[in-house]
Amino acid sequence: MLERDFLSRMDFRKDVLTVVSQPVQLDFVARSGRSYTYTPDYLVHFHSHTHLRPMLVEVKPAENWRENWRDLLPKWKAALRYAKERGWRFHIYDESRIRGQSLKNIQYLERFKNADYADQDLDAIIRTVAFKA
Repeated sequence: MLERDFLSRMDFRKDVLTVVSQPVQLDFVARSGRSYTYTPDYLVHFHSHTHLRPMLVEVKPAENWRENWRDLLPKWKAALRYAKERGWRFHIYDESRIRGQSLKNIQYLERFKNADYADQDLDAIIRTVAFKA
């Protein structure tokens, strides 16, 4: 559910060009000394005119990462290093960055996204908005 909400937010943003799911596999060494592979959740590319660097993203519930941060830290360091080598950013998104009033607004507006309205109704709305602007 949290990943779905993240994707809704990214889909709504006009500066986002693409969102790639599970874009790379990164090898890292855990605190135990064992080697593992970590796959970040998303790579977000932005339109070039925004001058925003691509963003590697891990979506994780806050409760989960707070309880397990020591175990998660080596793979997140690997992601941060990988991102920096490419001039990207790495961010961890939890409920505090995904959910809130903005997401509620997006979910409300999505109901109207594929609705079929009569041309005369659309014209009336445009005239009303243009008149008040």
